[in-house]
Amino acid sequence: MVDEIPSKLPFKVTKELPMSNFDVDNLEIDSNKNYIIICKKGILSYTATQLLKDKYPDLNVLSLKNGIKNY
Repeated sequence: MVDEIPSKLPFKVTKELPMSNFDVDNLEIDSNKNYIIICKKGILSYTATQLLKDKYPDLNVLSLKNGIKNY
């Protein structure tokens, strides 16, 4: 969800995907992994997280509250 990450995160970013390319029906999801969705302000990541939770209710997915800008 982030085009560029301005600060160091306490986890490895394995995939960057703009919201314009986010399609919950075409993602490769590993239910054994934990997912943290981030964006600049937290609004788009919250939306993406809700879409993932709706499609995969047992998936461990979180949104970075208030986004990377306020991290």
